[in-house]
Amino acid sequence: MKHIKKINTNNNSEEPKIRDWVICKEDDDNDEFVSFLNDNIGKIIDIEKNDHQNPIISKYYHVEFYNIPINIQPRFTSSFIKKGAFTRRMYRNEIIVFSKNKEDLEVILNANKYNL
Repeated sequence: MKHIKKINTNNNSEEPKIRDWVICKEDDDNDEFVSFLNDNIGKIIDIEKNDHQNPIISKYYHVEFYNIPINIQPRFTSSFIKKGAFTRRMYRNEIIVFSKNKEDLEVILNANKYNL
């Protein structure tokens, strides 16, 4: 028998940190790009502050992804440090959910996949 585990994901008052796992969303005309972000888990590798007064866009989160389809790779920055890794700058409002445990986000993706 399988048990339902309570997933300990982000609280609205918390902020993502470096090495947190994330699921992102971004409004875009390219359906494949939007689908990739919604269906894959990335990892925050850096946080960059800017001078903007709006707290929602006062930080960039550099999120690392792997196995990106070739036709959407230009939307990401190629990593020269890790082979096959690509990064994308995301604002806080584009990060749907984050967790220290990748497995927690895998459960969310699987639940979404099967409409649970």
